[in-house]
Amino acid sequence: MDTKLECEFTFGHCNGTMCLEVFDGDKLLKKYQNDSLETETLVAEISLPTQLKFVVSGKNYNTDTKVDEQGNITADKCVILKNLKLGNIPIGVGLLYSMLSSKDVYFGRNDTITVDFDEDDFILWHLKNQNKFNIG
Repeated sequence: MDTKLECEFTFGHCNGTMCLEVFDGDKLLKKYQNDSLETETLVAEISLPTQLKFVVSGKNYNTDTKVDEQGNITADKCVILKNLKLGNIPIGVGLLYSMLSSKDVYFGRNDTITVDFDEDDFILWHLKNQNKFNIG
């Protein structure tokens, strides 16, 4: 079933920004690679069931995080997944946090993060996962 996907990302800056590629299965939906990125919104149609993939790259772990004398991070090259909607229905941050393969909505390392949409009906998927992760 084709469903509208909407994702909002914020890019953290430190020696530029990370590269982000978003895939519907193996199909590239969008590639973000531009050092002036701030907040970007992706709107696309995806076909359920699918595996949504976020491929994050371009971070040098030695130079792309700045820390002050007290150990506080003052700048970081990262991508933050702020919102994700399917069919105009928001997927809560609590549910995302519980099920993302990286266990994070703050992508601060080179990685591939996946969300398995294993139902062809988004509402059934949402209800199943709320129960599975005891959310809602």
